[in-house]
Amino acid sequence: MRPLALLFMTVLCTGAWCQQNLAIGEDLRAYVKEHPPAYKIDGKKVIAIPEGTIDLYAYAPRTTPADMKVLVILDTYAVGVVQSVNGKEQTLFDLTGDGVLDTETDGLEIPWWVVAANTTDAQKTPTNNVKQYLDGYYQMFQGDANPVSSGRLPAYTEALLQQVISAKADNRDILYALYCCYRWGTRYRAGTASAAGYMAGSYSTRFHADHALLYLQYVESALMANDQQVAHRYLDGLLALDPGFVPAQVYRWELETDPLKKKAYLVELKKAHPAHWIVSQLPAP
Repeated sequence: MRPLALLFMTVLCTGAWCQQNLAIGEDLRAYVKEHPPAYKIDGKKVIAIPEGTIDLYAYAPRTTPADMKVLVILDTYAVGVVQSVNGKEQTLFDLTGDGVLDTETDGLEIPWWVVAANTTDAQKTPTNNVKQYLDGYYQMFQGDANPVSSGRLPAYTEALLQQVISAKADNRDILYALYCCYRWGTRYRAGTASAAGYMAGSYSTRFHADHALLYLQYVESALMANDQQVAHRYLDGLLALDPGFVPAQVYRWELETDPLKKKAYLVELKKAHPAHWIVSQLPAP
């Protein structure tokens, strides 16, 4: 363990706040600014990317598992805390990048926003090396085979991670945000929604292009946030862009409130795509 010399000032831990646990909704960034930890404990490599190591920052030269530690990446980005609650270890993260703790995780995560912040402008190129991965996910969701139970989805997502291992890779911020979308899924809803928003917005702005998968991400993010109105708006855009996209047709059926229209959509799905991995799980008309 050695004193931290880059981001935080070295201070003595004398106040009761040094042992204070934090909770979801609290501002980690403000807390660390007001109470900078003094001692760095070299952490562990979580994933094999330049931002993939998380170090611990403590408030005393000697700590116990009961003492709160701040999780920091690259001596710069405070991303969460690990602490003890009723004798059990608890890990809280800021997965959305606003400085506020928003998610309790079941392990260490590298938030998308750290990679985005650490990706230089020179790497944010107009060369679209992202579309092939959007196409890959699209084809999996459009095909008949279940991409999850077949193992294709997790394998493809891990292969995507290899594209951001190089610190000089083009558009690695978008690629990593896309990786987070499909690694986290509904497990960490706030993080997934924010990653999807960054990925889709950056893709459209940087490449002046559109893609059905971007709309699908927006629809699903809105549904995770229980915002039916926004989900309907993006679903309308998705169906206008790609009316033959089966997941879009499924969401159209799911979100329809008129019983007659809902039944008609289901009949249409069952007739046109009976073997599709989602449609085959839907009830009979």
